[in-house]
Formats: sequence, structure tokens, C-alpha cells
Amino acid sequence: MNLFDFCSKSPNKKDLHTPWREGDAVIASDSWIMVVFDSLDGEYREPSKGIAGRDKGLLKYVGQTFSDATIWHRVSGLSIPKDEPCGCRGKKGCPSCEYSRIRIDTIFMDGIAFRARHLNLIRANLPDAEIRVNDNKGIAMFRFNGGHGFLSNAASVCGANISGQ
Repeated sequence: MNLFDFCSKSPNKKDLHTPWREGDAVIASDSWIMVVFDSLDGEYREPSKGIAGRDKGLLKYVGQTFSDATIWHRVSGLSIPKDEPCGCRGKKGCPSCEYSRIRIDTIFMDGIAFRARHLNLIRANLPDAEIRVNDNKGIAMFRFNGGHGFLSNAASVCGANISGQ
């Protein structure tokens, strides 16, 4: 697994280009998804000041407990559109891919739209992952062997192809 796949590629989010260490945990994020590995060997940088501001929306969920009373979906069982390349070839400011070169499509889970690209990343790199919508704001929490994470909803994605429920 490549932790950099979960990091931002945007030149405007340089503080999120590489994973960082918070205590024993290692965190990777692109501001839409945050993956928290409980413990990983290796050298990782300390968090920069910009991370707290950029990712404070997702950071507030770190350490939150997962209730067994909620509905968990196995990510491997979700019907997720295949990642499709964006035709912009990495054009600056492209609203359809945001520098990822992968078109932003969405799927609905429990009535909330999420980016298919991030769900495909979870499915490819964390095969045992389960996910659930956490609150009425549409933050999804996921858990996997060795960690957990958070996924922002796609409702505010400019240019997203949001299909019906």
C-alpha cells in the first residue's frame, strides 16, 4: 500500500502532500479523506501548523468511538463506479478532478453522496474495511484492520457527477 495515494496532489495543499505522525498513529489525508493507522513502523514527519487548520473538520473525529449499534457497510460489497481518467490531463483548476486526473463521480450511501475515487482507494488498499455515515452532516467513518478513517461527503464538490439515489 502506498500512503501517498491518500495524500493531496494539489499545489494549494502542500501541508497534506505527505503522511505525518501523531503520537503512535500515522495519518494521511487530502482533506476529503483521512486515514489513521494505529501504528506503523518508519519515519514520518511531524504535523505542520497548516494541517490543523486545513483538516480540523476531520481531525475532530479522531479518537471517536465506533458504536456497534449503527449500520456498517462492507466497502468490498458496495457498487462503486470504476475510476475514469479526466480529460484535462492535470489542467490547473480543473473542477472535475482537482489535480487527481481522475474524474470525480459520486455514489450515495445512506442518502449522502460520497466520492467514488475515495471509496475505490479504500477498497483497493484496505480490503477488510467497513464504512458508515456518522452524522447528519454526512461524515462517514470507516474501520479496518490496523486503523480507522473519515470521509467527507461530496455535496460541495464543484463539477461532481452526482447520480440519483
